[in-house]
Amino acid sequence: MAGFGQARRDAYDRSARSEHWRSTFAGLTAFERHQRLLRQLGAYDGAGGQEQGGADDPAAALAGIRTDADVLRQSYRFIRRPEDDARDSWEVRLARRYYGRLFREYAIIDLSRYREQKVGLRWRTEAEVASGKGQFVCGARGCGAREGLASFELLFRYQEAGEAKAALVKGLILASQMGVAEVYGLSQCA
Repeated sequence: MAGFGQARRDAYDRSARSEHWRSTFAGLTAFERHQRLLRQLGAYDGAGGQEQGGADDPAAALAGIRTDADVLRQSYRFIRRPEDDARDSWEVRLARRYYGRLFREYAIIDLSRYREQKVGLRWRTEAEVASGKGQFVCGARGCGAREGLASFELLFRYQEAGEAKAALVKGLILASQMGVAEVYGLSQCA
């Protein structure tokens, strides 16, 4: 049976561990906790730690991290072809899964840089489909108009992965923006 001294030491150890947790990890996000624990493990194993930019330098800790968003930026394709899926890696599977969740009937158009002769297109997400964006509501980014809309079809030519591509895309924008859009080859649908 443990004596009073052992019980006191156990209580002190619990309170010391609790205080250590509050002072070290309490204000951190899950990702920041993960990074700190990995740095501590690297310092303990001798495989990392101080020589890689210091234990408290967050920029150095995040420099080599590749997030899912980084992978999608690298391997996403506006129109996927079988050649894009030939390599079976987790990056390709992630991009294919994301592409499969998009609704590719109507596109969202970004005319914010039309003065530079640049137009951006992207497929709609599930939330945009539910709200009618691009089909019943103006598909221009940042516009919510429901009246005076004109539908269009566009042979969208673009560069992707160092290769010239083209895709026929449908959309819906304000008729007043149609003049700007016609500069880029948008043809009004009937």
